[in-house]
Amino acid sequence: MSFLGSIGRLMAGSGLHEVLETVYASNAVNHMLSGKAVSRAVRGFMMVENALHILLMKESFRVSLPSAHETDTEADSSECDEIVEKACELYDRFVAGEETTESVEQSINLSEINTKLVATKEKLSKLRTSSLWLNFCRMTNILSKFLIAERTGNWDRHLSSIQEMLPFFVAAGHNLYANRPTDQHKEATRARKERDRVDTLAILEYLTERNPFTNDVSLRNIETGVEAEPDVNVDKAESTGNKTLELMKGQKILNYSFKKSNQSITLAAKPKSKSDSDFLNTDIDPQLMFQRLTTAANGLFENTSEVFQYELSSVPSSIFDCNRLPREACKSNLADAIWACGSDCIHEIDGEGFQYVLDGGSLLQRLPWTHGDSFGDITQMYVDHVIRKYKDPVIVFDSYPELPSIKDITHLRRTKGIISPNINFTSSMPCKTKKELFMSNSHNKQALINMLCDKLKDNDIRCKNATDDADLLIALTAVDCALSSEVVVIGEDTDREKKHSQVYMEDFLLKDLTFFAGENYIQSNNWKHFSSGKSLPPTSDSGKFHSLRVYHQCQKWMSEEVDMDPTDYGWEIKRGNFVQF
Repeated sequence: MSFLGSIGRLMAGSGLHEVLETVYASNAVNHMLSGKAVSRAVRGFMMVENALHILLMKESFRVSLPSAHETDTEADSSECDEIVEKACELYDRFVAGEETTESVEQSINLSEINTKLVATKEKLSKLRTSSLWLNFCRMTNILSKFLIAERTGNWDRHLSSIQEMLPFFVAAGHNLYANRPTDQHKEATRARKERDRVDTLAILEYLTERNPFTNDVSLRNIETGVEAEPDVNVDKAESTGNKTLELMKGQKILNYSFKKSNQSITLAAKPKSKSDSDFLNTDIDPQLMFQRLTTAANGLFENTSEVFQYELSSVPSSIFDCNRLPREACKSNLADAIWACGSDCIHEIDGEGFQYVLDGGSLLQRLPWTHGDSFGDITQMYVDHVIRKYKDPVIVFDSYPELPSIKDITHLRRTKGIISPNINFTSSMPCKTKKELFMSNSHNKQALINMLCDKLKDNDIRCKNATDDADLLIALTAVDCALSSEVVVIGEDTDREKKHSQVYMEDFLLKDLTFFAGENYIQSNNWKHFSSGKSLPPTSDSGKFHSLRVYHQCQKWMSEEVDMDPTDYGWEIKRGNFVQF
């Protein structure tokens, strides 16, 4: 049970939680990763390990990935390496009783497969994200050995598996189990095996798009794509634990004191405080913090709302989600309000006498791609669609520069952790990847936009490219066109607001006044909306930076010529990207 909790602790923030949520409910996953839901945790971890090994087989051999829509007998092995085909034949003979366990263990064929897999793992272990997930496979393998030992009564294997667990116990901070360690038996019926197969394929489908075994040298969360802080070392958990075990040698166990600094730092750990490099912030449970504050405030404060001048979590929960990414705005409410305000101006569009301004980003997402079409065919499909639907339009595209942009976090969130490699394609090259996977890479998206713009211009269709985000340029283009004709803007972005809070529209507003404008609303509403972290207004410090970001964005919307350094308005640069304070 404790080793299950150690696995969950070391894999915190890696994307394992989201992987398991493809099969289990979120609350169940929390208990699994803490080691409390033992039966579910063992099953879930082993299914994830199976899916990861399938990906490793695909990396090492020409093995096609199985689908949730096919049975074991329908799986296509025609493209497999000969060595894998022989292994499949060996398995069939073993199941039929034609081979013994001893002959299978001595098979040269299996030895060759193992050698190749070891070489693949050795290569992948040099990449940090791959190394972390290989560690997960190793921990799950140790867990399997432990369960076999308990079920067969093999004391030597029991001791061996416990010894292999020790570094991970220490690295995870489960110090009491570094010198002491229950067995849980599980059913193995035919129905359970079939359910395991179906659920493993569901996990595999999820992991296929978020493959941790890529050539990316960084350590990242496979779900969100967020890269680890420089001090994160969980991918070296075993060596970290071994160092602590070396320090314990020769010392009395009752006198030895385990230090938190000797534990592995996970991807879920909050970055070190800038004001004190020796202080490591711990994760904060907002619900527990709220309960303690309200309890302590009774009798100490006449007005309990004074307590809410301080943060209740490691990040402002009203502005950032659990992955420390900014919460998405509820644009549907804004869109409804805009339609309600402009309902008197709505009239039928007959297609004649109007100037169309198209949002290029919306256009790219609107049309589905046919698998196997060349990129030239795909761009021609967009050209044909524009010519067929709109007369003399102007299309405005986003740009994705290599320089930092305040849209970096938005682009990261939209990828949902899906990592696509850079693809250097030509117009004659067929597209062999999914549209969503291809478009998740900014380099690929920019190259496609460049190719599409060239083809649109060849057909006398006007195109404009923004320096980064196209929202402002779309609005400016529409206003320019409105001087000579009626304009119809085709897009799905509610960033084109009808009205802003007036204070953010003022030129060269003093920062203190900007702080006050945001704080004035916050202070009076903290206590009213405490019931939900999502609805709780931010405290003054976090609200201050959010107000600056709102002011900066409004000024950029009003004029692209405004020279305002984002780092002076609530932004900072981390690993080449702009992120919010």
